[in-house]
Amino acid sequence: MLVIAAAHLSMAQDKGPAGVFDLEITVDGKQTGHLEQGLRIPASARDIGVSIKYVPTKGGGRPPDSFHFKWEGVDPDWRRLYADMGFVARFLGASGDAVKHDFFSVFGDSPGWKGNLNDSKVVRRRESITVPPGARRLTLLVSSAGGPATIGTYAAENITVLRRSPDGLLTQVFPLAPFSPLRVSPDGSTPVGWVRDGVHASMATLARLDSPEHSAFALGLVDDDADAHAEWRLDPAAEIPVQPGETLVLQWEEMYSIGTVGEIAENYPCPPPGNYRFLVKCVSPSGATVAGQTVDVVVFRPYWMQPWFWAVVGAIALVLIGLGVRMVIRARIRAYLRRVDQEHAIERERLRIARDLHDDLGARLTHISFFSQRSVGTGVSLEESQEKLRSISDMTRSLVSSLYETVWSVDPENDNLDALISYLTQMVDNLCEPIAIRYRIKAPDVIPHLAVGSDIRHNVSLTVKEAVHNAIKHSGASELTVTFEVALPLLTVVIADNGRGFDASQRGTGNGLKNMQQRLNIVKGTVKLESTVGSGTVVKLEIPLR
Repeated sequence: MLVIAAAHLSMAQDKGPAGVFDLEITVDGKQTGHLEQGLRIPASARDIGVSIKYVPTKGGGRPPDSFHFKWEGVDPDWRRLYADMGFVARFLGASGDAVKHDFFSVFGDSPGWKGNLNDSKVVRRRESITVPPGARRLTLLVSSAGGPATIGTYAAENITVLRRSPDGLLTQVFPLAPFSPLRVSPDGSTPVGWVRDGVHASMATLARLDSPEHSAFALGLVDDDADAHAEWRLDPAAEIPVQPGETLVLQWEEMYSIGTVGEIAENYPCPPPGNYRFLVKCVSPSGATVAGQTVDVVVFRPYWMQPWFWAVVGAIALVLIGLGVRMVIRARIRAYLRRVDQEHAIERERLRIARDLHDDLGARLTHISFFSQRSVGTGVSLEESQEKLRSISDMTRSLVSSLYETVWSVDPENDNLDALISYLTQMVDNLCEPIAIRYRIKAPDVIPHLAVGSDIRHNVSLTVKEAVHNAIKHSGASELTVTFEVALPLLTVVIADNGRGFDASQRGTGNGLKNMQQRLNIVKGTVKLESTVGSGTVVKLEIPLR
């Protein structure tokens, strides 16, 4: 382990020569600076080790003080090695052997501890215990035998034992005369009814208190020997007779400051960035602070938490956003220009097609007119003339219909869904009206405004025309229903008839369905055909509009 630094402080001792302690702090095992100048911890640190140990001075000495330490901002209170003292209730059998004992231990500093017995406030305790089988007497102890290396101060006063009757009444059984109230021996060193005991009995002292908050005397322990303990216990003459099964209530008031002599080694995870202080103090067995050390600690913020970092990030972000906005705007402008050029080219092409068709139609009409004149010339019979006129009429209607369909498909004003459905409705009217077949057309009441390209309109109109034509010509139906459904982005056209139908799995190799599917493949649409013999035929066209 690499040591960052060590601070040496004189330790005031109640007995023996003075010593020093070493405070050692490591950060991820790396040495940086001296504690006198404070501690600087990098943002990347993960582990902070703390070691506090006693170092005897020349001439020997023993470590009578306990170490208390605290990392302000991390530890909620002072920390130390665990040790305890306390109040003991011990039950004795008829032979005087111990049957059971209850240890009411305490640790650390009592609430209101001020560094000495006289100025500190007491904590009132009340405990209920049940007399175990075989017990005949109860003795009380105030003991520092809580654990090895324990040192510190403990005091108890106003000790009272009450017996609880079956009906809940409490009767005081201790102290009774001649031990009530607490009296001291003629030399003033020993309370009447109590005796010192333990390995180091002289550490049991009679505390004389002159504060109005306390009794005149308290049973005190000032344990300054880490290898021994002391205690106050009742004189056998003052032991309390008991009966198994009865309930006793113990009451007393206590104050304490307890620690442990020994080396401390503790690890902390690196705290969040900020300013901290690490504090160490040496506390004597009497509870007074005799030495201390404070180390200022700074945990640096990582670079990504520094203001300058976010200023740089903000500047870079603004530059990137500006460049991104510029690129997006330029891309949109280029796309808009391409789209405008394309639209202009399409419009010009459509106009050219419309003019060509119009010119071609004019030539055809001229030819038809010339042909019709000849059909009524000299030498032509009436029957021949009528037949030619009917042919010319059919030819004219076909040309006009074809011309209208072509012009409609290329006209930019018809590039929307409403125009498409209107045209298909009109086309179904024109196909069904001249023949003896009932037909119904179902269309949405409200058609959304949606742009539809000329390629979609052209292929859809031809497919619907062929489906309706097949139903009229081949199904033998008396009724035809054409339904338009719009569920964006899908347009569905259903052509259903009540004709003779056919077995769809055995249908021939005609080109009708194939042609319809080829046309819709161009616009990524689908054709579904359902038919059974005697139940009519349903053709379902699904065309994506986006």
